[in-house]
Amino acid sequence: MRCASIGNSFEALDQADRANWASLSTLAGECGGCGTEPTRTGLEDFAKQWLDQSGYRATLLGADLDAAGLVLRADGKGRKTALLVLGTRR
Repeated sequence: MRCASIGNSFEALDQADRANWASLSTLAGECGGCGTEPTRTGLEDFAKQWLDQSGYRATLLGADLDAAGLVLRADGKGRKTALLVLGTRR
């Protein structure tokens, strides 16, 4: 499983929406040969990978976070991609 942090999340928002957020963080992960459908176990695997890395763990457990969104995509051939967006509202 490969995990990464994504660049500047604010660039994905239009100017009006940027004003609503004090901070945004994104984490992404990808695995191959891990099943053809999204599963709870797959989500737990991504979470475990992120929590096992100190920098990502600090982001996930940030005390000031008050919003989160997650997308898990399976390509039907064994590759899954997860994108997690975490935010703190103003």
